[in-house]
Amino acid sequence: MILRFTDDSDVEAVLAVMKRLPLHTRQDMSFITAAHDLLLFKTIDAESGGTVAAVRSTVEAYIGHLRLALTDATCAQSEVSSQFRVYVGSFHRDFCLYRSSFAHAHWLMSQPFATAESESDIIYFNDHVYRYIRSTIPAAVFENIFAVPVECAREPAFSSLAETVDALLRTNMSIKEAAASPRIHRNTMRARLERIGRQFGIDPLNNARDREFLLCLGEYLRLSRQQ
Repeated sequence: MILRFTDDSDVEAVLAVMKRLPLHTRQDMSFITAAHDLLLFKTIDAESGGTVAAVRSTVEAYIGHLRLALTDATCAQSEVSSQFRVYVGSFHRDFCLYRSSFAHAHWLMSQPFATAESESDIIYFNDHVYRYIRSTIPAAVFENIFAVPVECAREPAFSSLAETVDALLRTNMSIKEAAASPRIHRNTMRARLERIGRQFGIDPLNNARDREFLLCLGEYLRLSRQQ
């Protein structure tokens, strides 16, 4: 876990509080990074079975206790704060792979969605694996696959292609919710989706494979906007 503070809190004082927590075991490792974040490698109880649910429960319990400790009256004299966001990397058994967990948590910190005010205070890498995998694919791969089909679709009816695809993906293919995002009528959104279906030969509402195509198309459109 990487804890990034949103104020000028005394990170050393926070680390001292962390090390006194009952949930902070001898096997846990905690450090202050060069960027003045707190880095914690937290062990998980083997009896929990190592399930993702157990990992999340452990993380949330630990962070909950830490926040309570930082707001305790005994800490009032110190420059500590509970104003921080937690970025949780991938889970590993092998010590040699801890670096990967740190890299994944660090990647989370660099993503715009993970720094939005609406985002949860605890962000898990496992919730964004697909985003991460997409980020490792060179832009040229998407260009080679989608450039010509998208160019053929550049007519007045497809002027809102990127907006439509983005709205559908963000709302789990809900036409009603997708229409509310750009504030258009649901029939208009349905008509847009039908045009996309005809142009690209897909039916993402009813076909999982076609939905994968739409996900990749959305990534290409996102990359195109950045250029």
